[in-house]
Amino acid sequence: MSQRDTANPMNEDARMLAAATAARTERANRPTMLVLFSAVLLAGALVWLLWAWSAQRDATRSLSFQQRKSERVAERVAQLLSLRARTTSGEAVNEGNTQLSQLLPRIASAASASGIKDNVPPPAQRRLSPAGTTAKQLLLEYNVADESLPALLAWIDKSLADVPGLELYKVVVSPEQQKWRLKVTFSRWEKAEST
Repeated sequence: MSQRDTANPMNEDARMLAAATAARTERANRPTMLVLFSAVLLAGALVWLLWAWSAQRDATRSLSFQQRKSERVAERVAQLLSLRARTTSGEAVNEGNTQLSQLLPRIASAASASGIKDNVPPPAQRRLSPAGTTAKQLLLEYNVADESLPALLAWIDKSLADVPGLELYKVVVSPEQQKWRLKVTFSRWEKAEST
């Protein structure tokens, strides 16, 4: 054998050792832990961002609901103060406490003006006297059927606009074979008559 052949196996071992050392050094120099830590941190930040966005959206909804609620309360307080001022000054509540005989024709004429074909039957009437108040609540319960749902809904709107102090208390709409059935209850507060 030549000297070159005998030296070759040692060189081969030295090359293998150098390659293994280089591979170990390369692996040691790779920042895999930093990359993994960064990925976990990014995932955690995204989860926190989604949670914060959801909480912010819920808070915004709650805020807008509370704002609408406070606006309704402020309107009701203004109405109450106005009614109290009118009552103490001697003005009658509900524009002269309009008699029932004057209210029903207004509601019936609103029905014909809205396009309801049949005459509106007379309502069932109930009077409620809540404890601790000097007012009575008049409930007018109508049961009306017509082919046109928009005409029925327009009748409700027109009645509320034409009759001062009339409020919508309850509405039930149900379909029948050829018509729509509307059960609507109007409410009106009246000053209790002094005895």
